[in-house]
Amino acid sequence: MINIIPFEFESNKIRTIADKDGSIWFVAKDVAGALDYGRPRDAVNTHCKGGGKTPLP
Repeated sequence: MINIIPFEFESNKIRTIADKDGSIWFVAKDVAGALDYGRPRDAVNTHCKGGGKTPLP
């Protein structure tokens, strides 16, 4: 089961999850939105290399 942990950055809500090892992962779409990227998917594809994808409930 994935435990979603809410986080806030300058009044922007950002979802985080803890993996089985206890590492914290940020939801890239939420981070890109908080940084005012107009097209979050493009920003993630351009700037995030080597990350993983985890479906959220």
